[in-house]
This record gives sequence, structure tokens and C-alpha cells, in this order.
Amino acid sequence: MRCGGRTFLSFSGCDYFRLSTRREVLNSMVQSIKHHGGSVGASRVTTGNHPLYLELESRLASFFGFQSATLVSSGYASSLIAVQALTTPPARVVMDEKSHSSLRLAAGFLEVPSYSFAHRDTEDFHRRLRERGEGSATLVLTDGLFSFSGAVPDLTQYAKGLGAGDVLLVDDAHGAGVIGPRGRGVLDSKPRLSPNQLILTLTLSKAFGVHGGVILSSRAFQANIHQKSHFFAGHTPPPLHTAAGTLAAIDIFESEGEILRGRLAETVNRLRMALRHGGLDVPPHPGPVVGLIPKSRAASRRLRQSLLDASIYPPLVVYPGAPLGGYYRFAFSSEHGPAQLDLLARVLLRHKSCLGPMP
Repeated sequence: MRCGGRTFLSFSGCDYFRLSTRREVLNSMVQSIKHHGGSVGASRVTTGNHPLYLELESRLASFFGFQSATLVSSGYASSLIAVQALTTPPARVVMDEKSHSSLRLAAGFLEVPSYSFAHRDTEDFHRRLRERGEGSATLVLTDGLFSFSGAVPDLTQYAKGLGAGDVLLVDDAHGAGVIGPRGRGVLDSKPRLSPNQLILTLTLSKAFGVHGGVILSSRAFQANIHQKSHFFAGHTPPPLHTAAGTLAAIDIFESEGEILRGRLAETVNRLRMALRHGGLDVPPHPGPVVGLIPKSRAASRRLRQSLLDASIYPPLVVYPGAPLGGYYRFAFSSEHGPAQLDLLARVLLRHKSCLGPMP
């Protein structure tokens, strides 16, 4: 990337396979713009629907192994749209304490008691479930792959505590297309739940390299989205050219996915092994992300300057709820080369005494 007239090596984006630059994806988008224009200009429940959206939903449902997929304007909005479509509002929400802000927004919409459990702690999760009253339905919210660390929850253990009326909603924005034997993310091996108990939301702006959000669910729940979600009814869907680009991305995943995921895994493993060899305690998380929390603002400034001196863009993340002063999140692509990873490792290891425990 270029900034201030200089060229920097970037580990800041989450285009994990750089499909946004692939010729097949770009050509599909250009042809769609020429044929369909820039926008449908209306909600899908009025005059803004299109066969291209239906084709994409069918392909996404097949790719992820769900009965149906619903395309929406963004990944951030997908969880809010999903909770608006619940047949019966839950009596309470139980969520991972480090869930993404989009899930917190969705929980707030329901206006029911909300309880957090310790991050990825199955014992604390089950303790929270046991606190419910008789017959009270619970909505469980969690990220699939946590963007700040690359960690994943044990959804199989979560599912064991759920009752027939409970629902598990997983936001797998960073895991979809990236992890799992078939690239289905954290739900590549689904927990044993009925189709109406499991909802998966994701974005198309990470692994797929395009734009838009998706809600994967049962067919009955998809019908609820159309009938009950005011957000879905009133919002304009992603432009048609992004749907065309996503279809091209799915083609790439179906033909090259195993190779791309293997290359990405090798990239992440190389960096993590170098950091471990240098004395940093790097957790063995499956996601293509390494998070680093400086011990102080002064330590953060020193790391930032060293990264700049090495022509590496410093990816400091200051999200609401993030550690004071932010943290550094290094996101890796299947296209990062060995020399680039070794350079990053050398810079990080020079500052290992300034870094706190890795998330």
C-alpha cells in the first residue's frame, strides 16, 4: 500500500486471499456494471429484487451447507436483521464477553436481559445457561473466529447445553471461507442442532473480497426475514456488480479453495513459528490473525516507529471495547511471501519485552 508518498508492506486488511484483485472477480464486476448499472435503487421486497441475487443466495447456501441464504447490505447489519426475524423473541440473551459490536447491537434491539460469559469459556457458558428460569428461551451470540486473536469457540460444547427453544447465532465474518476442511468456517462441522436453532451470519468483504452480508439459516427462518424484519424490508441490497463478483469468488473457492487455504495456513504457521522460536508465547489459534497488546503507550509508540522504519504499515486497532490505547492486529493473506513474514517477525521480536500476553 502507498501512504504519504511511501510504499508500505501491509498486514492491516482482511482480504485473506486477495480475491478483490483477482481478474475473474474484477471482470465479473465490470461486466455486471455495464449490463445492469450501479444499483437496483430499491428494497428487495419492492422492485429491487433480481435473479442475480437469487442465484448468489442459492450458491452460498450450497457452499456453506445450509437450507437457505439471504443476501443483505453488509455483514455488520446481518445479525440485527436476523434477530428481527426470530419467531418468538427470546427471554434473554447469553453472549461471549468479547463478541463483536454488531452482535451487541443486535442484542440491544431485543430489549431483553443480556448476560455475558467469560471469553470462550465453556464452563462459564453452561453456568449462565443453568441460571435461566423454567421454559425461558435463550438466544446465544458469539463470533465464529474472533478478529482480534484468530481464536474460535467450541460450538459443539455450546450446543450440548441448549434446549429445544434456544437459538445459536454465530457471526463468522472472519472464519467463513478461511478455516475448515471445506472453507465453511467454524461451522464446517456443525453442532447437532435442528435447522431452526442455528443461524450463521457473515460478510462478503473478507475472504470473498467483495461486499455485502449473508444470513444462512433454515428456509422457514428465511421466510421470517422477508416477513418480519423491518431492516430487510426497507434497505437497499448490495449493488448487482458485487453479487456478480461474489459468484466469481465462489467459483475460485470451488476450484482452488483447498490450495488457497493451504497456502494461507502455511503463511500463518511460518510467522507463528518464527515468533515462538524468538521467545513469544503465541497461542495456536486457527485464524490468520495475530494480535499484540503493548504494555504501555510508550511501548506502542516504539513498536509503531520500528514498523514504519521497516516500511511496514502499523495496523493499530482502536475499537470500542478494545484495550486502552488499542492493539496491533496483523492479518495475513495467502499472498504474503516468506521474506515479508520474516521481516515482520524480526521487527516484532525486537520489541517482545514491550508486549503483553497475546489474546
